[in-house]
Amino acid sequence: MGSFSYGLCLDFIPLVSGNKLRYFRTEKSSRALLTFSGRSTIISQWVEDDVKQSITKAIKADIKRIEKSLNSIHSLEDARKIAIQNMKSDDVYFIYPSPFYVLAFLEAKGGNVEKGLELLEKYFSISNEKENIREMLISKLINLK
Repeated sequence: MGSFSYGLCLDFIPLVSGNKLRYFRTEKSSRALLTFSGRSTIISQWVEDDVKQSITKAIKADIKRIEKSLNSIHSLEDARKIAIQNMKSDDVYFIYPSPFYVLAFLEAKGGNVEKGLELLEKYFSISNEKENIREMLISKLINLK
């Protein structure tokens, strides 16, 4: 199986992996944490030839839009606007990671920790994170600089 996705990888936002938090700080480990369309951008196939064909079609069809989207992010505020846009999507509860989660960390990084905590609580209300993970995430958000 192979998959292709595009979006913005933010190296200060951890994702839950088992009972740990994982950051994506290298090209090899990058993960799209913020999508530009407000919908899932993942294309998955099981057969190698289908994967190659699907990825080629997706890139050819969307290359200008992908480039425009990636080149439109110049600041934390630009990323924040995209996260807010994603929260208004019909797919808001299907996007991973949740736009509430991503925006929580963007708000905290921008200095608005209270708003970040509020959004993180909203995320917790729709997730099934264990208590120890919740505590780790709250701590990471509060200490984000």
